[in-house]
Amino acid sequence: MRFVAALLTLIGLTAAAIAGQGLWQEVKDPPAAVIPATVAAEGDPQPPAAALSPRVWPALFGEPMPPMPPQSEPQPPAPVMAAPPKPQMPPLESLGYELKGLVRTEGAIWALVSHPAGERVLRPGEELELGYRIDRIDSAGIWVTDGAAEPTLLGFRE
Repeated sequence: MRFVAALLTLIGLTAAAIAGQGLWQEVKDPPAAVIPATVAAEGDPQPPAAALSPRVWPALFGEPMPPMPPQSEPQPPAPVMAAPPKPQMPPLESLGYELKGLVRTEGAIWALVSHPAGERVLRPGEELELGYRIDRIDSAGIWVTDGAAEPTLLGFRE
C-alpha cells in the first residue's frame, strides 16, 4: 500500500513539473503580434443566403385556447318561483321543554324551563334552542318564536 502511495506521489510530482515547464515557456516567449483582419469592401450588404425560418413547435398540451362553443339563441330567463313555505315548528312540549316557574322583580322577568338535558333560567331575547328565541314572558307562560311563524306559548302544565 505504501508502494502505491509513493508511486502515485511521483506521478503527481512529474505532472506538476511538466505543467510548470509549459507555463514557463508561455511566459518567457510572448505570442506573436496580433494583426487585425481587414474587411474587404463590398457593395450593398446582402442577406444571408439561406435565412432560417422560425421553428414551429407542435403544441405540447393541445391547442393554446379551446374552441368557443357555438352561439345559440339566448334563452328567456327562468321564471322566479317563490320560496317554499317554512315548515311549522313542532310543539315545544314534544322537544322536551316544560315551564317550571316564573320570577318577576322590578321590571325584569325570568322563566325557569326544564329539559331532559337540564334546567335553565331564561329571559326575553335569549335563545332556547338553535333557531328558537324567547319572544316575551307573561303570566300565561313564555312565548317562543323561530323568526318566521307566530310565537308559540309554552305554558304551565295543568
